[in-house]
Formats: sequence, structure tokens, C-alpha cells
Amino acid sequence: DSWLRIVATNLKTRKNKRGSVVSLWRWARDKDYLAQGTRTAAERTDAPSESKQRRAQTIETWTPEELAAILRNCPQEYLPWVVLSSFAGIRTMELFLDEQNIERRKPVLQWEHVHVDDDEPHILVPASVAKTGFKRKIPISKTLGQWLKKLKQDTGPVVDSPSPWRKLKRWEGKSANHFIAEAAGVDFKRNAFRSGFGTYRVINVGSVGPVALEMGNSEAKMKTNYLDIGRTKAEAKEWFALTPTKVKRKKKFR
Repeated sequence: DSWLRIVATNLKTRKNKRGSVVSLWRWARDKDYLAQGTRTAAERTDAPSESKQRRAQTIETWTPEELAAILRNCPQEYLPWVVLSSFAGIRTMELFLDEQNIERRKPVLQWEHVHVDDDEPHILVPASVAKTGFKRKIPISKTLGQWLKKLKQDTGPVVDSPSPWRKLKRWEGKSANHFIAEAAGVDFKRNAFRSGFGTYRVINVGSVGPVALEMGNSEAKMKTNYLDIGRTKAEAKEWFALTPTKVKRKKKFR
């Protein structure tokens, strides 16, 4: 059960992997490599269930105070990732190269896709970059615009750094995720930037539909994966008020 959750977070993939393992262990039982007449360990694993997964799932978001601490302490090279995930809901995999599967690397978001100075500032995520394979357009809020004007380059990948999951020697074997959380003095939360954007953006918009389009998800997936219903309008207002002028970054991380 633990192995299946590690190798496959996607429900469909987990079902397929479990089916393959069950078939393999049944074959081993039929060949007398395993005891006859009993269910194999593979057969006793939990059958992946969407309803079970929803009940067990805990959606975590940063508070505005936690995000402010992260923005103050985040190394400069990872700042575009934090602001684009937190204020536009961009997926991590749409920003970082897949270092473990070089031959299957997808294109990543480039600065040419970020239109800060247009009459209607927006980010255009190409189909080749989007996880779902469908192009999407994300409006740039005033807060995000202020961050991007400080960060924007003319060309090249928006994030030119190792994956935030990769353990680095310069940080004593810690990944960027854990290093940033420790530097900010907060507990690490998986996918909390994107979940925070989805949660607080829905509160501001008052509807799931438009935000689902911005994030490249179905409305159903938005409700099950990205909405922390315990958050408030006051927190949403504070989240999107975290401009560079309000967040004084530490000099050592500039």
C-alpha cells in the first residue's frame, strides 16, 4: 500500500500498477513460488477508490502570514516559482524540467509567455507546457504584476534551477522545498502554493468555474484537490495583498 502511494499519486496509474502487481503475484502463486490457496499480499492491498481517496485527502494551504515569511526568505532563483504558483496557480511541473526522465522532458514556461506590459496582462501557458495538453490563459493580478516586473527576463525559462524536490549538497542534502520552509520557520506543506491560489482565488471570484479554467482543471477536480474550505475572505484579501513593497526580502536571499 505504501509503495503504491509513493510510485503513483494519480488514481488511474495506481489502479494500473496494482493490477500488474496482482497479476505477477498470482502467476508466482500458480507456479508454486507462493503458498497455494491464500490471497497474495498484492491482492490484499487496498483497491484504489476515488471516494476513499477523497475522504482521506487533506488539502493544505499556507496562511498569508506563512506565505509572507516564505517570500521574505526564498532564494532569488526560486522566487519566480513561488510567486507564479501562489498568485497564478502554475503547476511545478510546468516550470521545472523533469530531471529524472531526460528523454521525456516537456517544454517549460518561458518568459516570452508572460505578458506583463500588455493592456490586459496575462500568462499564456502553451499546450506543449500544460500538464493537460490544453492551452490556457491566466490573468496577471496587480500583486503578481508587481513581482513579475522585478523578476522578468526577456527570454529563456522562467525558472532556471533544479527541481524543488531535488536534494542539493549546498543545502546539506535538503531540497529547495524543505530548505525554504525551514528558512521561513514554517512547516512544509506539499502543493500548498497552488492550493492556496485556488482556494483564495475562488473566494475572491465567488465561483469555481473561472478559476478552474485558469488552473487547467475541471470544476470537480478543483473541489476535491484545491479548495481549503476553512479559509476566509479576510485571508484571501491578505494573500493577494502581499506585494514586494509589503514583503521586505532578506538581503542574503536577493
